[in-house]
Amino acid sequence: MLASFGTALSACLYFPLIGASHLVLMTALILAGGLIAFLVAAACGGLIVKRLSESAQSKAAAWIMAGQLGGGALGATVILWLAARMPIATVGLCVAVLVAVPGLLAFTIPEPLPEPSAWFRGRLPQIGKELWAVVRSPMRRWSTLLLLAPGGTGAAQTLLPAVASHYGVGISGVMWMNGVGGGACSRWDR
Repeated sequence: MLASFGTALSACLYFPLIGASHLVLMTALILAGGLIAFLVAAACGGLIVKRLSESAQSKAAAWIMAGQLGGGALGATVILWLAARMPIATVGLCVAVLVAVPGLLAFTIPEPLPEPSAWFRGRLPQIGKELWAVVRSPMRRWSTLLLLAPGGTGAAQTLLPAVASHYGVGISGVMWMNGVGGGACSRWDR
């Protein structure tokens, strides 16, 4: 829920900045929003592993990937459709609402409050040390960089419309690639 709201806030901030004069700030905000959204994907993966049987895990993972591809493609189509009809700041607000509202569904899940866990004490510093060791490892340096790069996190996906004009692709072409083409690809068997 918090990651959804963080991504929504990021969209509200970066949509009004679209344009060459704010390219660095916009790119940084898109990257930050993408990294926050990655937390949602990581949480989904953790829930799948913890709650589902081994045989059900691959099916659930496939549904998540299809949802991400299809939702990303349809979401990009909606954004482009709105951008052709509204001021860009309003489009950012609409995108924020589309991202944040599903995050409210977390409040509908009936579950007891978690008990404080003794094994969790000291875990975050331990995880931080392990991550730092991976980043410092010469064998893992480039793979870590690739994993954290905007292309690896999926954060660069929303930059396609911004760079499409440099390649001679119009609004219809971007809508086709993101919407129809992306939606059709999400139905392919993994």
